[in-house]
Formats: sequence, C-alpha cells, structure tokens
Amino acid sequence: MKIGQPEIITAQGELTIRYPVELAGRQQVLWYSVEERNAHLVEPGYEAPLAGLLIPTLTAGEEIYLAGALDQKQEFYIQHQLLPLLKIMLPGIGGTKIHAPGGLDRTPAGLGIMSGFSAGVDSFITLQDFYLSPEVEEHSRLTHLAFFNVGSNGSGKGGDDLFSRRVAYLRQTANELRLPLVAVNSNLAEFYSDAQLNFEKTHTLRSASAALLLQGGIRRFLYSAGYSYPDIFIRPQALMAHADPMILPYASTGAMDLLSTGTEYKRLDKVRRLTEIPLSYTHLNVCLKGLHNCGKCRKCIRVQLMLDLLGKIDLYREVFNLEEYFARRRSFIYQLFYFDNPFVKEILSLAKTSPRAPFYMKVLMLLRGIKA
Repeated sequence: MKIGQPEIITAQGELTIRYPVELAGRQQVLWYSVEERNAHLVEPGYEAPLAGLLIPTLTAGEEIYLAGALDQKQEFYIQHQLLPLLKIMLPGIGGTKIHAPGGLDRTPAGLGIMSGFSAGVDSFITLQDFYLSPEVEEHSRLTHLAFFNVGSNGSGKGGDDLFSRRVAYLRQTANELRLPLVAVNSNLAEFYSDAQLNFEKTHTLRSASAALLLQGGIRRFLYSAGYSYPDIFIRPQALMAHADPMILPYASTGAMDLLSTGTEYKRLDKVRRLTEIPLSYTHLNVCLKGLHNCGKCRKCIRVQLMLDLLGKIDLYREVFNLEEYFARRRSFIYQLFYFDNPFVKEILSLAKTSPRAPFYMKVLMLLRGIKA
C-alpha cells in the first residue's frame, strides 16, 4: 500500500483532507472532513490514515509506503506491538513493514481531552466519569465530544444521511452539556468491503483513525469500552473490542494518547450507574438501526431487559416505547437463550434475584440448567 501526499481543500464551510492511496492494485482516495470551525484541531499527517488502513493492508499482504514522515512513537508501537497482536486476532493475514522517509517526534499540540459520544450506555458512563462527576480532576476533564462516520451509519447516501441526522441529534445533547461536538466524516468504510472486516469486528482502529486526525488540538482520546476486564483477551477471530485496552495505546502518537475507558465496569454496573444520570432519561440512544431506539434490535432488547429487571425502565419512557416492549417482552426473553455472551449472562444472573423477573423466565432457566 502507498499513501501519497495529502491534499487539503476548504469549501462550503468544511475542511477536507484527501490522501491518494494505492492498495491491492487499485488507485483510491481516502478522505476525512470536519467543519471549518474545527480546522484548528486537525493534523493532516500520516498517523490517521495508517491506523485506518492497517487492517485492509494486512489483509492484502502488502507493505506500507508513506510519502511523508511518520510519528516515531506510532511507528515503533505498530511495528513491534500492534502488528503481532493483529496477526493473532486475524489469522492468515500477511506480514508487513512500514516505510517512511524519516520520523517525527510529535508532542501534544493542544490540551483537549475528547471522547466519542453516541448517547449509548458506554459513552454516558465515560461522560459521567470524566465530565459530570464532581470528583473529576480538571486535568482529566473532557473538553470535547466527537462522533465519527467510519462505518456505524451504514454505506452510501443512506449512511451519509443517517450520519448527518445523528450529528444534529447528538449536538442537542452536547449543547445541554456545554461541550463542543466535533463530527468527522470519512469514506474509510469503503476500504473495508470484505465481509470478514465488518464494522463490529474492526471499529476500534477505524475510530482511532478519525481521532488521530484531530491530534492537532486533542492530546487524549477516550474510547468507551464495550467489555469489562474479565472479557478482555486476544484470540483468533474475536471481536477487536475484546482487546481495546491493548490495541488503542499501540496506535497512539507522541501528540495523542488513545485510551480505553470504562473497562472496570461490567455491563450491569454501567446500566445501574446510567439510571443515576438524569440526562440519559431523555437522550439515551442504544439502537443499531436508526436515529431513535427501535426497541427491537439486540442492543435495544438487552438494555430494556436490564432496566426492567432493575425496576428502572419507567425512567426511560421518553426514549423507548414501553407499551410495545411489554407486549414483546416474552419473545425478547426467549431470544436470550439462543445467545452466549457476557451481556446475556449478566441479564440471566440478575433475573435470578430480581423480583421483576417473570416467573416463566426463571422456569426456563431451571429447565435449561442455566447457572448464570
């Protein structure tokens, strides 16, 4: 893979950085764009595209050639730490080597501390720990929120439209918090056409790529963890999120630290703490499918069931259709028994002691010999 000199374009209130890319015999362009008012945060170096294109390059079995200098810290970490880790998680990928004309010794160019914000459970907990809590020390307090278009919104025009609508929706929450929301749009997802490299499996490095674009003003990026420490591991074919606390620091640079946060909490702990954040009652959004909670996708179902078993679901009447939830609850509970993951195990464990658990749920657990 070859990444050429970036082209910077300012037009219609947006700053766009375009990198010519040669990968797997194809000439393509990788681009990122931000609102022009956030241009002071942008560093158009090679660290962002390198992190974003690392997995597609490994899959193609190619070496990496950059047209300009690369941060020495990132180059060392990727070459000696991250690549061996990825080879375990993505068996069959080829080895690679980074070629860059010289190295840079980047230092923090700004004091910003940023976290991605989707209004989901994980991002609300990061918000609580690093902004809302009175115990947050000033040197650790969030200064910015971010939302990235790197695959979670779908593809094509529909994906772009959903991204724009989500940004507008999230900006309302950010305004209430008096925090700026920085949106980064990109076509990075086009380089992940392989079905084995879908967003759920590769979102860690995709998001790291968009974050690194902002190292011109952000010195620390906090990525909300999806799993707790007991569920952190490096295994073949595993979701990359299981290794976030290891992957993210190895994509960091001298100018920006990338860190996983919230790994100390189990999912149930997070949902309990969520119910103590009044802003979440009207702004929680966990849906996989659209702008608002559909109530039916696996993430909506999990959160509703946890809130129900905790006796807190009425607090979320504005963000979930509770009448529809209770009409479908039996079907939702039956679906749990077809999945084996840490989140389902926590729901079943909670059900054993919750007075809110339906009798048939406890009977099903006994009949199936489930020891949650």
